[in-house]
Amino acid sequence: MRDEITNGACLGFAHCARVLAESEWLAPPAELTERELRQVYHICVALGGGKNPPEGNEGEAESILVAERCDGIFLTDDNGAYDFAYHRSGLGNGRVMDSIEVLRQAVLMGELTCDDAAAIAGAIEDNGRSFRRVHSGMIGQRDYFSD
Repeated sequence: MRDEITNGACLGFAHCARVLAESEWLAPPAELTERELRQVYHICVALGGGKNPPEGNEGEAESILVAERCDGIFLTDDNGAYDFAYHRSGLGNGRVMDSIEVLRQAVLMGELTCDDAAAIAGAIEDNGRSFRRVHSGMIGQRDYFSD
């Protein structure tokens, strides 16, 4: 993840530079063993629909593996990666989330209002990013972020 953020900063993306400036919280990259690298490869093949050799999905595959290994949470708005991690990896319910679910949690914890969450989701879309299909057409509804 740090490499992707660093590359973004080098390409002139100001938001990436801001993340790096505040990166005390961004841990050093996880070192994977040879066995884990083979697991990443197999996850990439699965995420790519069985295409061997796989094309892309390395970041998602590594993140799924590290979340499994470290008892962590995998966060993605990629439909295929979300479905794979939820149904076929060792993660499942509560350990696979997307951006909308994070915003809902922030509302539930009192960190954001529903209006704040809807505004953040709108800004994300306005910047050319998209959410998982299940949220299509819903984020403009204020109550979509409440429980």
